[in-house]
Amino acid sequence: MKLVRSALAVSAMTLVSLAPTAAHADKKVMLDATYDTVKYAQTGQTIQPTRAEGDIVRSVVVHKAKRVVMSMSFSELTPAGIGAFHVFTIKTPTMTRTVALQTVPDYWDGRTFFYKGVAGNAANCLGIHHKIDYTANTATVSVPRRCLHNPKWVKVAMQHNDSPTHYDTYMDDALTDGHVESQPVYGPKVRR
Repeated sequence: MKLVRSALAVSAMTLVSLAPTAAHADKKVMLDATYDTVKYAQTGQTIQPTRAEGDIVRSVVVHKAKRVVMSMSFSELTPAGIGAFHVFTIKTPTMTRTVALQTVPDYWDGRTFFYKGVAGNAANCLGIHHKIDYTANTATVSVPRRCLHNPKWVKVAMQHNDSPTHYDTYMDDALTDGHVESQPVYGPKVRR
């Protein structure tokens, strides 16, 4: 009887070790300084140390089996002014693509645009999803991996810009503190 139980236990352990596991999804979380939004003018950038609106505090990239999910969390995010852009630039070993999530008074829930390169021509990609949560202060975009040619890794740059009026533009970069570079600042590789 003891021998039978031991054999059953070994068989059960073997089955558990051979069982398929869930596909691994690499995830990177990056923190950004608070109150580092800059105002753009013809004379340059000026940091806005008291502005919470559009101030990125955290960014996340999850590289799943079928999708790349990217999100920004803000100190404050409200449907106000003349609109905003949440910009996600994705670099892979073979290409760069940009998803611009735009909000305007008629579309506070947002609409997406997909581009080749950083600011290139429009590209095709069916199945881009987005969600803006003004209660949780988040903007999220997910892109099918097939639209990125199923890369082994991605690096993502994220920026937010909004315009409370036609004369004011405020920007924050998820990976810089107190300034915005002319080119995207990418996070670390997020592998599949």
